[in-house]
Amino acid sequence: IMDMNCSLSVNKGVPCGVSKSNFGLRGCTLRNTKWVLGVACYVGDDSKVRMNSFPPPSKNSELERFLNNCVLIILAFLLVCSFYFAVASRFVDEVTLPFYKIFLKYLVILYPVLPMTLYITFEIVHLIIGVQIEVDPLMKDEATGTNAQARNTSVVEELGQVDFVFSDKTGTLTANEMRFAYCCVGSATLGPFLPDGSLPGQGYEQAKAAMRSGSDDVRAFFVALAVCHTVKIDQDGTYQGESPDEVALVEAARSVGIELEARETAGSSVIHRVRSPWGVEDNEVTHVLGFTSDRKRMSVVCATKDGGAVVTTKGADSVMEGLCSGPLPSEAVRALGEFSRQGLRTLLVARRRVAPLDFAAWRARWDQASSAMEDRTAKIEAVAAAIEESLTFTGVTALEDRLQDRVPSTIAMLREAGIRVWVLTGDKVETAVEIAKSCQLIDSGMRLVEVVNATSSKDCTRMFREGLEGPPEKNKSGGGRGIVLDGGSVSFILEDKKARTALYELAVASSSCVCCRLSPLQKRELVELVRQENPTAITLAIGDGANDVPMIQGAHVGIGVRGKEGSAAVQACDMAVSEFSFLGNLVLCHGRKSYRRIATFLCFFIYKSVALGWSYIVYAHAMLFSGEGAYPQWLDVIWNPLTSCAVVLILASDIDVPDEVALQSPHLYAPGPERRLFNPRSFARWMVVATIHGILSWCVPVYWLTTEPERLERPLTEGGAFWQASFTAFSTVFMTVHLKLFMVAEKPLQWIGIVALVLELVLYLPIALGLGSGLAPSHELLGAPQKVFQSWRHVATIFVVPVLAVLPEILQAFICSYSGVRRRSRRGTGTEADRAVSRQLVHSGGGDSSDSGDSSQSDGDSSSEEHHGVCVC
Repeated sequence: IMDMNCSLSVNKGVPCGVSKSNFGLRGCTLRNTKWVLGVACYVGDDSKVRMNSFPPPSKNSELERFLNNCVLIILAFLLVCSFYFAVASRFVDEVTLPFYKIFLKYLVILYPVLPMTLYITFEIVHLIIGVQIEVDPLMKDEATGTNAQARNTSVVEELGQVDFVFSDKTGTLTANEMRFAYCCVGSATLGPFLPDGSLPGQGYEQAKAAMRSGSDDVRAFFVALAVCHTVKIDQDGTYQGESPDEVALVEAARSVGIELEARETAGSSVIHRVRSPWGVEDNEVTHVLGFTSDRKRMSVVCATKDGGAVVTTKGADSVMEGLCSGPLPSEAVRALGEFSRQGLRTLLVARRRVAPLDFAAWRARWDQASSAMEDRTAKIEAVAAAIEESLTFTGVTALEDRLQDRVPSTIAMLREAGIRVWVLTGDKVETAVEIAKSCQLIDSGMRLVEVVNATSSKDCTRMFREGLEGPPEKNKSGGGRGIVLDGGSVSFILEDKKARTALYELAVASSSCVCCRLSPLQKRELVELVRQENPTAITLAIGDGANDVPMIQGAHVGIGVRGKEGSAAVQACDMAVSEFSFLGNLVLCHGRKSYRRIATFLCFFIYKSVALGWSYIVYAHAMLFSGEGAYPQWLDVIWNPLTSCAVVLILASDIDVPDEVALQSPHLYAPGPERRLFNPRSFARWMVVATIHGILSWCVPVYWLTTEPERLERPLTEGGAFWQASFTAFSTVFMTVHLKLFMVAEKPLQWIGIVALVLELVLYLPIALGLGSGLAPSHELLGAPQKVFQSWRHVATIFVVPVLAVLPEILQAFICSYSGVRRRSRRGTGTEADRAVSRQLVHSGGGDSSDSGDSSQSDGDSSSEEHHGVCVC
């Protein structure tokens, strides 16, 4: 439940506002009262289950959309061919059938060319790859024993085509384990509070000494930390809070001797009992003004004995500074800058005393706003803001949120792979930049284009143009470009078309971007900006909290990190992992393999259907468009069942290089973003090969094994010479596509592939012999298979023609491999990664890779460039 506006009155009494905080959730225990009034709400069609029973956003990969277009093109081609054959038959005197019958007969004859089973096998391949992701030991969280989860396998291939990664910071890059590091109270900076090895931090003794010496400022500061929160206390005395920040602050207060001892309910108020060296004090919290992404602060209102109140507020300095009664002390300003440069999360704490009359008037306004039926949220925020004014500065807190393990190396790998990494956070600019440097998002030699505190969209556009025109590096060490944005500037950018375009142009020329002070909606809008400016760019978003859900759902691929902020991100994502570091393995290993596997699978599946279809087209011309099939009935029915199993199992488990090598050589990821393996040109090349193989596999057996009278004889003799040649041609196509599968696979001799291949070949013989024994309704094949397997000419044709068909590819692979071995042995080079580049260039079409530029992207890797040249032969 996100929000609820309700007003409840008993016996026509004073209306009482009811909100989502009044819900009694399952497992609640009734305490401190003898009875409650319960209201049944959100029932029937308004229940959570019914209102949320709609399908989640559907995501289709780019390859799937391209596949749909290819199938439509093939269908259109079949319709055109059938129409052409029907029209051509009108000019042949021997054909007496009417036009529509010829057209329909050829539609039925050419139907096997349409790869309808492709969609079923396509999902099976996705399922197999999803299982491989979930059982990968490299993505298993050792602490919890949890594996990665593939919630939406339809987008696995897009993991291998990622252009932009959008990442949250807190809980995604960091461990979301807050530790109190420093604080600034009055004109003094206390700390560090972080332990030095086995020794406790010096800050605790500094704070205790200051309070013993009578410092009311330090005492008031830590009392504020012990009171301003929504932390609960477990039975064992541990603190549990909505966020790790609150728990860290309360624990810091306890460490200096000001302890939150109990949290009790007293009527509509909550008592925060605080024990300190000066005794026990009960703080009656009458109102909690909660934190939101818009307010960026939270406050508690504590009633005093004289009927007044004390308001304690903590929040982002960008907001709190405007709420204070005067400018911040110079020491506080200096401390904020210093803490931010260290990458620490800062909060500013302030207080205010409210007179009894003012508090009574404010409380009446609060009750009225809380029971409002329209615009309740806006009215409550307005009343809350009215009491959060003229605050007195109390102090500054600085929390450390350490980076997760292997985050810097993961970001470095993604950038080396050519992926642009954006970090979207709500932190200050200085804090975000320092963290970006520590996680290798920003290099020392990188030229930063800072668009911060912009005053208009034109100002943003001008700074983008200047950043794009300048040199990509600020010194000779290199590093490329980086972008720094803040929330205010992003607001201007999103409103102006020219600014949006300018940002995207600069983003393409940059390798990283840090966006600060962003709201959850702005995160989603930045993802949409990239998708709108370049519809072909693949975006990936990763986050761990509910505020990351819009961003995760807005990207092509959404990754949820199991963190400490609930499971909303995991429930809304496509893939779930336990650590950010697993993203490297997910993208550079599984993503790269998935794109290569599925691209090859789609092309090959359509190839084998088209190769079979050319037999019908050639025979239609030879028979003067009489509407007769090239193969005996029922023979082409077994085509897809006996040619799909091996394709699925071999290509779905095909591996070119081990995952360790892929992680060490991120430039191997390049074919995916550059769309080398599945694009109009590569698809056309596959269709040309299918045409050659199909025509060769039909013409050689039929025209070599039969005479013209035997081909034109009507009616054809059951099991006669023509049907023997037709069966031989079918067997030739069958062997050709299997040999082609052997050539396109990186490792076709894996045990699962061998089993599937042998099974298909073994099953083909008894099925063919069974059809030739009269088991099928049609008797055209009667006795033909037995005669074919007894003739050396027919058997030789079945085995020789497929070898001749794929001979150019065999020679190309041999020449490239031989040349690479000779050059490596002569120079003493040749890593596994280099061999992987060679193999990928061979299987992606050799010289065709030059269309997208050098695939190595390895900055001086001479061996990779050397193999690039060798393989374009």
